[in-house]
Amino acid sequence: MARKIKKPKPPPLSVPDRIVYIILIGGGFAMMLGSIVLYLHLLDRIAGADADARLWKNTTEMWIMPLMLALYMPALIGAIWHPMPIFGNKRVKYGLYPYHDYAPIFSRTRPLKTARPEIWAKKHRQTIALLLVMLIGIILCLPGLCPRYTLQADGSIREYNVRNQCVETHWPADMTELQITAWHGMHTRGPEFYSLRIDITADDGESYRFGFNRDYDAAALQAMLDFRRTMERLHVPVVIQADDWDTHLSVKELLPLIARDQRMSAEETALLYELFDGA
Repeated sequence: MARKIKKPKPPPLSVPDRIVYIILIGGGFAMMLGSIVLYLHLLDRIAGADADARLWKNTTEMWIMPLMLALYMPALIGAIWHPMPIFGNKRVKYGLYPYHDYAPIFSRTRPLKTARPEIWAKKHRQTIALLLVMLIGIILCLPGLCPRYTLQADGSIREYNVRNQCVETHWPADMTELQITAWHGMHTRGPEFYSLRIDITADDGESYRFGFNRDYDAAALQAMLDFRRTMERLHVPVVIQADDWDTHLSVKELLPLIARDQRMSAEETALLYELFDGA
């Protein structure tokens, strides 16, 4: 049986080369994760620019995916070139066995483009393609920044399109039902959580949901409470309920868990109980 010839190991990278690859590959992952924070922050800044908006729900958050993909490209670019030396290692004799397939990308004496033009051309084309994907991904995420619906100070609900234009307004008199829900759920691939939400149904059958999370404060709870009072003045049915898929706890049992999980202050906890009729 013929003995299998082992492929020679790549040449050791110099310290500067390692740093560059760490920045490209590690930075790509960091940028991908950081894009989530940046994108959600921009969404909230755009919605928060409306001084009369008290609550808002972004309706196209999945447009963050092209941005995440785009900012992951540096990691893929690093993977394409790795383990090719970038500036080279003075202790390595490139071009001689077992390093005959390697040459520094940037070198005054033996650049990869001259030493191995076929390898350089292939990796260069792949890099250009990924840079184009990165640019396209950044552009594609932009239409997802503005679409949302908001709960205004006057009790109306506004819908906005990709150009940040209000395309539809539902007034309090157009509402047919308000549901206030104490909520026990599970994050996708994550831990369980306790929160609350309100669901508003308009007379055309459309439903609008506003949730509560740790980024909100007493103003969000006050907005929900004020909207409930508006609905009651207009004699719109208000339904208070629990949504607990697992332990089937009552509203009364869920409220202290919500206050704890959402890290509510004493003021916020008092508004929470008032919103749920002191349950």
